[in-house]
Amino acid sequence: MTLRRRLAAVLLSVVLGPLLLGALAVGITATRLAEERATERLGAAATVVSTAVNTVCQRARSAAEGLAAATARGERPAAATSFLVTRGLAESARIENTAGTALGVAGDVSVPVTRWGDCTHGTPPGNGARAVIAAEVGLHRADGSPAGRARAAFTVTAADLDALVSVPGVEVTAVTGARPGVEKNTETDVRSTTLRMRVLEPVPGRPVRTVLRTPAPDATALYGALSVVVLTAAGAALFAANLLAKALTTPLAEVAAAAQLVAEGDLAARAPVRVLDEVGQLAATFNRMTRSLQAYVAALTAGRDQLRGTLALLGDTMSSTNDVDRILDVVLESVVATTAAESGVVLLAEESELVGRRSLGRPHTVRVTIGEGLLGGVAATGEARHGRENCRTFIAVPIVGPPHPPAIPEGRLLGVLALYDRLGGDDFDDGDLLTVRSFAGQVAVALENALLHRATDPIRPHRALRTVSRVLRAQPATPAADGDAPRFVG
Repeated sequence: MTLRRRLAAVLLSVVLGPLLLGALAVGITATRLAEERATERLGAAATVVSTAVNTVCQRARSAAEGLAAATARGERPAAATSFLVTRGLAESARIENTAGTALGVAGDVSVPVTRWGDCTHGTPPGNGARAVIAAEVGLHRADGSPAGRARAAFTVTAADLDALVSVPGVEVTAVTGARPGVEKNTETDVRSTTLRMRVLEPVPGRPVRTVLRTPAPDATALYGALSVVVLTAAGAALFAANLLAKALTTPLAEVAAAAQLVAEGDLAARAPVRVLDEVGQLAATFNRMTRSLQAYVAALTAGRDQLRGTLALLGDTMSSTNDVDRILDVVLESVVATTAAESGVVLLAEESELVGRRSLGRPHTVRVTIGEGLLGGVAATGEARHGRENCRTFIAVPIVGPPHPPAIPEGRLLGVLALYDRLGGDDFDDGDLLTVRSFAGQVAVALENALLHRATDPIRPHRALRTVSRVLRAQPATPAADGDAPRFVG
């Protein structure tokens, strides 16, 4: 999987994860709130139904108490019940003795008395389309003994119940008839996929069994809307994630392409810097690196060409002449140019001293005792040195001839090659040390060849012998103790 696709997947998961969790939380919360609202509607309707039916019971009880008072005043039961119904204080009225025989009846008596609902005891009315709600009051004689009872009733139909109870979203139905197995003073909730229902059982003061219905919360539309929102947001997030991933990976791809070109040898390749963010800084740093690398390669190429020319000149000089001074001049000029030094000197060993033979740049000491000072120490120990002394950078390498066993097994000290003051103020490094060693070796070979040539020259044999003898009389390199580097002693 490419980096762009991985970034797009990460960004999409970052966006869609919280979105899905939020949609799920909204759906669950909305469904729970809808359930709570349905329960609250049913509870409000139950309160309204109880209040309305209890009001009817209160009216019936007041009418029954009026009948009892009229009977106590000596009015005839028939006249009292008729007066009550005629005045609209009750829809049905009945006065009966202790044996249950009617003494006076008025109003609608189509529903038998045995089917009247009793507000006092909470007995529900009998089966029928109408619910007759009645209240009774006991009749007493002058001595206080029971004389019968007076009843007043009201008929409650479905239309009456709808008029009494008006709760938005709730359907109220009065159920008549007995319902065995159900205790009084209970409320039963019934749930289905389409309805939420509450059954109010008869209780004193509410002798009517009532069923309350409200539609069940429909979460289909809600979850459908949430699904549309999530899918729309997912599409937008996918589009945005692709754009963002492209914006992030395109500069990286351009840097990678430029790096590939550099790896293939095109040092002029550059990565475009579009925005100065982290990727832009990476591209700018890459461009600086390639420019530095290009300059470094150019410098190496120039140095290589210069070294080739120097070596060619040195080879031509050494092959075409046996003039030691000419060879030393060419070597000194070559090594100074190669190491970017400002000055240099070649000192040859004579007896116990180093005598300056050729110099370039600043004037140098022309005679140094072996073992004293910087150059004398290099000659005495045979160890090359480089560093900084008296605020001047230096590099000094001994010139040692090849060994001639068994007479000269360690090689003879021929001189010292020293360079000073590298351009730019930088110190000479180990690479410069290896370069100067190489030139010092060339000087040693050139000196040996020149001495041998002079030694075999038939015209000046006596002079050549004196030169070779003087060089061979130079102090021999005696091995130091414990195998240390050879030191030249006076």
